[in-house]
Amino acid sequence: MERKYFENPYQDYAGEGFEVDEDFVRSSIAEYVQIIIQNTFPKSVYGGDKNTNLFIGTAGIAYMFYKMHISPRDFKAYRPLFHAQEYIFDSKRNAPNYRHKVYEDFKAAFFTGNAGMYCVSAAISSAMEQEGMMANDLINFHEGYEKCLVFDFISHGRDTMLVGRSGFLSGIYFLNKHMLPQQYTNEQILDLCQLIVRGGRDASLRKGSSFPLVYPYHRCEHFGAMYGISSILFTLLSSPWFYSEHGEDFPNVPKDVLGFVTNSIERLMDFQYEDGHFANAVEDFEIHPSMRPPPLIQWCHGVTGVMLLLLKAYKIFRDQKYLNAARRAADGIWQRGLVKSNCLCHGIAGNGYAFLEMYRATNDRKYLFRAFKFAQFLTTPEFREVRNEDAKYSLFEGLSGVVCFLMDLLNPLEAQFPFMDI
Repeated sequence: MERKYFENPYQDYAGEGFEVDEDFVRSSIAEYVQIIIQNTFPKSVYGGDKNTNLFIGTAGIAYMFYKMHISPRDFKAYRPLFHAQEYIFDSKRNAPNYRHKVYEDFKAAFFTGNAGMYCVSAAISSAMEQEGMMANDLINFHEGYEKCLVFDFISHGRDTMLVGRSGFLSGIYFLNKHMLPQQYTNEQILDLCQLIVRGGRDASLRKGSSFPLVYPYHRCEHFGAMYGISSILFTLLSSPWFYSEHGEDFPNVPKDVLGFVTNSIERLMDFQYEDGHFANAVEDFEIHPSMRPPPLIQWCHGVTGVMLLLLKAYKIFRDQKYLNAARRAADGIWQRGLVKSNCLCHGIAGNGYAFLEMYRATNDRKYLFRAFKFAQFLTTPEFREVRNEDAKYSLFEGLSGVVCFLMDLLNPLEAQFPFMDI
């Protein structure tokens, strides 16, 4: 079987002083942004399929430029707000019409439907002080909220990050952070959280699972962030249930929900291997070790998405066991995380974000060093020979996500994996 990662050619951090080479990072950003614009700018001939969504389409490129606009570092030379507006206008102009009954549920799909596009557009419209456009964006986004209130609004993945309530909630959290006044109340958010818990409990009881909350996707209990439990639990931990402004022990969260969430996280930790990685799914762990597929080192299906959950749990509960598990995961990513893709979803940029988040949590410069080395590897001749992604300019499968990672490498104490704010 072909190995899916490169051997890490770098010596690990030895404790000496280290600073990120800002000239190298800025040069890489300049190169990648130029490539993106040359191949995708709305007034040019688009390179590849004309996809408009947040995950692999032009809305994701708009998000990258919006992130550049709000960055504390100076990126004015790229005219980021102008480009964000151009790309998001192009997305909305070419977006699928989900009015047809067969496709109407995709109005709630944050990453693969139109919800993410309207969410990012509302933030851009707000930044440009275009109140009429912003109001229209919010109306369209809210149609997805109404769909999410229906318990079984789709047949598969109703609570997942990719197409379900967790993804939509990540959009609500984004809007509430970047727009004032806040667009959604705590009550509205918790209405969706209650449905997520209900779905997880129903599935757990039906299967007789050792997990208090279960979220099968096409009959498989994934752990990674795209379809799996890690991002769903992350979304619940991000909710007003777990606000604690004055040191109380989460007075807003029902005790049964607190137990369901924490016990599910701890059960998930039972699936961590000695090398720090996680099984890809419950089904993989249950078969004989000699027959198990190798663990995936990536955000969508592997250790990186689970690690973000562990760091979120550590931030909220301050229990060292979560940080210890995250450290083991980070060591595993350092050993085998130079995978044969550059992207956020299943690539080096996504794995690099794991180190940035560890640096934020620990202030240990080892993790900043590791993130920078992953950024360096993207420019090596060995890596440049790798097969390009199909959506090679996009946010989650291409260069736009790489640019987000590099921007956060310049501002590591504020680094945030897109739409998963620890």
